[in-house]
Amino acid sequence: MNSNKLNKILWITIKSTLRQDISSRNIKDPKIRLRAIENLEEQLRNHFPDVHRNPIELLQHDRNEFKCRLGQYKPTGSLSGAEESIINNIYDYLENDLISPDPEKF
Repeated sequence: MNSNKLNKILWITIKSTLRQDISSRNIKDPKIRLRAIENLEEQLRNHFPDVHRNPIELLQHDRNEFKCRLGQYKPTGSLSGAEESIINNIYDYLENDLISPDPEKF
């Protein structure tokens, strides 16, 4: 399996994990966060293709600076609270995965 396929699986894994986490928590309106995942995926694909192709690249960016940079591409000039929360979840997922990677993910 080539590295592009592994990277794509990694993004799919992250996305799936986020969706499962949101569905399992008692959130007032989970649809808002689920929509935020889709919006962020599109923003990453369009403006940060290196991060979309290889999500581990996100860790090369400071969390808060990245959120500000990503927000600049939105008409409002900033991310919504749900989008910021999802970005934080992605960072947490990646950081925790580096500390104790799960061999079953691949």
